[in-house]
Amino acid sequence: MKKVLILFVIIAMIVSIFSGCDPFGGGYVEFNAATWTRTKDNMFFIKESDRDLRLAGGTEPRTDTVFVPPVRFGASSYTLQQSTDGGENWTDLTTTTTDTQDSFSTSITQTGLLRLKITGGQYDGQYSNTADLFLVSALDTQFAGTPKYTITNSFGEFTTGISVGSVPIGTVIDKQFTYQWYHLDPDDFENFTAIDGATSSTYSATSADNGYILVCRAVGDQVSTGGFIHLSLNLTSIYW
Repeated sequence: MKKVLILFVIIAMIVSIFSGCDPFGGGYVEFNAATWTRTKDNMFFIKESDRDLRLAGGTEPRTDTVFVPPVRFGASSYTLQQSTDGGENWTDLTTTTTDTQDSFSTSITQTGLLRLKITGGQYDGQYSNTADLFLVSALDTQFAGTPKYTITNSFGEFTTGISVGSVPIGTVIDKQFTYQWYHLDPDDFENFTAIDGATSSTYSATSADNGYILVCRAVGDQVSTGGFIHLSLNLTSIYW
């Protein structure tokens, strides 16, 4: 009887491996933000880029970025910079007004690289990780509220929750995005690695995702919906 039971367990494990399931049932171990070491290399992140519909007299592209506040590193301020030539030259866009500020919502009309120049503290005169603003929305599209993952079961299946307003304001757009899920290196936010085949709004995480921050990039079709947004369960609890 004991031999039969062992044989059954082995067969079940083999079947589950070849079927893509996690034989141990635990699957994805959520990234532990509580023990995360923050440095200048993992402090800056593009949350979304859309076209604000609330501005009086019209709309304009808006890029929302989030970051660890300057006070965390003993700094007095950050200056948001952009390069449109691949990092050769940088232009100052805006500067934090307090040492506790943790985000910018900036009108940026060109694609390019973004980073923060740090003033004061342990990283004085140095720069954050570089983020790629690869798309600026030409369409009137505004991401509403605070989109985030919803966990649909205990085995690590994630579903994006995106709410989008368009013209007229309040119109909800659905299924006009392309999706790509990424592994983000928690120690260096310049390292995004696309997960093969993970191109739907739902992703079932596995043990292969351990040690990474999971990020979903939803990009508008640029016909009905413009811009893009990054969604991350891990970063939601840290940044916004």
